[in-house]
Amino acid sequence: MWLRVMPEFQIDRKWHGTEIRDLAKSNDNYLAPLGIEAFLPISTDHIFSEDGFGIYVVHKPTQCVVFVFETGEIWSIDAYHLNVGTSIPLIEPYLIKALTGYSAFLRERLGVPPPHRWIAGIEGVKRRPIEIPVNAPGQVIIQRVSGSCLSDEIVKSGTHEQGADAQTSLRPFFVELFAKCMISRPDWMDGFVWPSMPY
Repeated sequence: MWLRVMPEFQIDRKWHGTEIRDLAKSNDNYLAPLGIEAFLPISTDHIFSEDGFGIYVVHKPTQCVVFVFETGEIWSIDAYHLNVGTSIPLIEPYLIKALTGYSAFLRERLGVPPPHRWIAGIEGVKRRPIEIPVNAPGQVIIQRVSGSCLSDEIVKSGTHEQGADAQTSLRPFFVELFAKCMISRPDWMDGFVWPSMPY
């Protein structure tokens, strides 16, 4: 699965990889790779390229990485969760946390105000059932797996506005994912406060 977050409008400046690294050094954890919770506690390292800076989980093979391009666009990929089992796992908490952090990095560190554009996607899911959680405040319990995904790749985009929460912004992707599995997404998931998800 992946998440891309970027300025809604083109900006007239670029950041060198070293600038991005220095801005990412703070303890705010804005640039945590998508899905890193499954590996905590674990160490991370960084990479440079001519067009940006990235952070990845130190694990062989690398399972998740986030990369900030010189234009301010942020890409993050999680190659772990879909390899754990044969169903589509509960991915909402990971994407919500990532969008919250990446939008904050754009706003607080790069000085790029909202709205921010996002693109979320997942692939390799055709014929997989999806995990259905039960409403259990303070914890996450997977009640069952159900459905069968009709598409191999699901991609949705949207805008994260000033003052919006990431859960609301990403809702169209979450609804689409369940719909492609021929399942209605439970309404209670809209307002649920997800706990830490080390899975």
